[in-house]
Amino acid sequence: MATSKKTEIVKNLVEKLAQVRGVVFVDYQGLGTAQINALKEKLKEKESEFQVVKNTLLQLGLVKANYPKIELKGPTAVVFVSKDVFLTLRVLEEYAKVEEMPKIKSGFWEKEFIGQDRLEDLIKIPSLEYLKGLVSFSLNAPINNLVNVLNWNLNQLIYTLSQTKERG
Repeated sequence: MATSKKTEIVKNLVEKLAQVRGVVFVDYQGLGTAQINALKEKLKEKESEFQVVKNTLLQLGLVKANYPKIELKGPTAVVFVSKDVFLTLRVLEEYAKVEEMPKIKSGFWEKEFIGQDRLEDLIKIPSLEYLKGLVSFSLNAPINNLVNVLNWNLNQLIYTLSQTKERG
């Protein structure tokens, strides 16, 4: 590959790294073109981008974008995360369950290195929507219980009156 092409790739990587909140590195070995394109579409829905890059160019781009230096081995693809890293990790996990690929290596969140173990822990955290629903339910439970207690006597009165009417 010509030096100008490599320079352009590194320049594009630096620009993307400056714009995103997080980066996830995955081993894509074993995925075919059709599978990679399907994964790209699923990630695009979550405002993430999948890109295959040579390790040397990726490491050079990371250094130029002021990320800590890391060592990458084997085939590596980059997932640029614009918004929610949890949603992106879930897409990768769900896809990996079906295709048994890609394998998450490591990543960065807000330029802080995140190892494979920590990323796997992040996958287990419930989604933000689920947590909001759980908090909402917990906050509403005492109020709902109070309403039920206050309505109980009224319901019993109505039941008693309807039974009396039927008998008499």
